[in-house]
Amino acid sequence: MPWSPMSIRPLVWGHRTVSRLRRYRDGPMLSHTCSRMSILIAMCVTAVIFWPCVSRAEAISSLPALTGQTVSILLPRSNGFAVTIAARQGRIVLNAFRGSAETSYSVRGQMRAGSLRARFGRFGAMAMRFYPSGRVIQAEPVAGCVGKMSRLRLGHFSGKIRFIGEGNYVVLYAVRAAGSIREAPWNCSVRRARQKADKHHLKPGFSGLAARTSSGSRFFAALGSATFASFVVEKQERSGRVEIQRKAFAFGGVRSYSADHRQGTVSVRPPAPFYGAGTLQLPGSDSTKWSGTLGVSFPGAPHVRLAGPGFRAGAAGERAITRIFGFLASF
Repeated sequence: MPWSPMSIRPLVWGHRTVSRLRRYRDGPMLSHTCSRMSILIAMCVTAVIFWPCVSRAEAISSLPALTGQTVSILLPRSNGFAVTIAARQGRIVLNAFRGSAETSYSVRGQMRAGSLRARFGRFGAMAMRFYPSGRVIQAEPVAGCVGKMSRLRLGHFSGKIRFIGEGNYVVLYAVRAAGSIREAPWNCSVRRARQKADKHHLKPGFSGLAARTSSGSRFFAALGSATFASFVVEKQERSGRVEIQRKAFAFGGVRSYSADHRQGTVSVRPPAPFYGAGTLQLPGSDSTKWSGTLGVSFPGAPHVRLAGPGFRAGAAGERAITRIFGFLASF
């Protein structure tokens, strides 16, 4: 079954796992985990405001990534950026994030008997082996899955990892890091999960816009109501054999999103990590135009343009809004 490299990273960050890891190791690397949990809580609050089915229905898309074996590694911070590694089915992903922006570097690697080997092209390489501590956390199958209880083995990885991001925004050398291996002997069905998920309808009173480049490598979307707004962006690129995916999101107040139906315009001014502003001229006026100084700052790519020539934009319908919520749920 297909799966997204981004969907395997959060598997180790459940609240039970975090509390056990906090007792298991006394290093400072868990602070970024706790901050990510607070971000996820804020996203859930947003989901409740806009669409109550995000926490269940949109989570269905990550079901294939829950099965089989998943490796997770917590690495030291570098220049204020938190760094993790996740691996599944031979795909090894290094994630660097700070705040609500992150960049992921995905390559094919070797996963054999608790050892990981991967080359991240010009960025670096890694070769590490897992040493279990003997502590195991078990969990029941999630909704949509059947099978035996999963086993999360805690321990540490030893070996070598070297990674240098674009412009040296991350410079990482490590020989030991805390981590885990999760084994889930489950049989998961998207159809079964959908049958168990509650059916909800979109709440009225909000609108959205979506913009992307003609190649589809950059995607920006905004969702606003009378009191709240959400913004998401994704950029995909490649450097040799390394697939690079950059993502960010932000929440804003009434001033960050405004829709003027008389003038036929939608204006956005998202908070950090975004900067600048963008204006969409809707159809029915002179022409459909997406312009402005809107941009975003990603880890390793601090100035990425999100408006102007080369972008297609329009008001977001129900399908586009569903995609936006699914995008938020993937963080």
